[in-house]
Amino acid sequence: HAHSNNAERAYKSMGRVGAAILGSKPTKSFSIVLYYNKTKQIGSTPITDELSFIVQNDTYGSFYDTARQNWSLQFASADAANTFATYVAIAKYCVAAEPKLVVQELKTPDKGRVRRYRPSSYPRAPFYSRSLALSISLIDCGALAIATGDTAGVKYRGWLEANGKPGDLFDSNIEGSKTFRVTLGAGKVIRGWDQGLVGMRKGGKRILVVPPQLAYGATGAPPRIPPNSVLIFEIELSRVKFGSGDDDDRSPPGLCLHHTLQLLHQLQVCPLPLYLSLSISPSVIREPPLMMMVAE
Repeated sequence: HAHSNNAERAYKSMGRVGAAILGSKPTKSFSIVLYYNKTKQIGSTPITDELSFIVQNDTYGSFYDTARQNWSLQFASADAANTFATYVAIAKYCVAAEPKLVVQELKTPDKGRVRRYRPSSYPRAPFYSRSLALSISLIDCGALAIATGDTAGVKYRGWLEANGKPGDLFDSNIEGSKTFRVTLGAGKVIRGWDQGLVGMRKGGKRILVVPPQLAYGATGAPPRIPPNSVLIFEIELSRVKFGSGDDDDRSPPGLCLHHTLQLLHQLQVCPLPLYLSLSISPSVIREPPLMMMVAE
């Protein structure tokens, strides 16, 4: 099913439609095509390396066409949504002027939630006055993003790219119970992983399309990976150990600064700020939370 949203924010249901990615790798031309049947096309938009295709709630995908009209697609299953997103990522790689790493999110962890505390239940807050009838509204920004120096435990599958689509599966640990552990930036894996895993959060899943220069280059990795191979990985982050030694992969109560407006809008929180203060702890130094005190 598809819905469109124009510049006037008017949503329109398009009913049950088909969605396809059509194009040619030699001509570096790919498009997303929406249609009712083989003879009735709703519309199409060219895929560029700047196109943003967002997977939401496992079965939804959305993107903007060249007219800045937003399209929201509901797929029959999470697998169908992931497959379509994977083909979008491959197409973005194919149309790029120069080979570069493509990262496509398939699943992102929870964006946060509001929790309320009375001052007596949060005694370490350094800036409340017990003489005021205050509560503390804290928005938990969820799992912290991993960065260089952190260790990730992942489940993954890897394919060779073949004519604009996934080809032979050359490696996987999906069937086993153990995760593959990698410390980002340690040089123990291909550079495409060192770069492509940065920013992931526990529970997240993404597609990486890795050019040869960030993989095994002109030598390949015989016999499974030929020279100059483009590699496609589906990676899910299952475990995290931060470089600081902190195994807690959730942030303390607070609000990540770059999520402030987005979260307040999504959670429909309209507090009366009495005091704003940055609270930075070593384990979350790269994402300092913002604590907000509000009157009840």
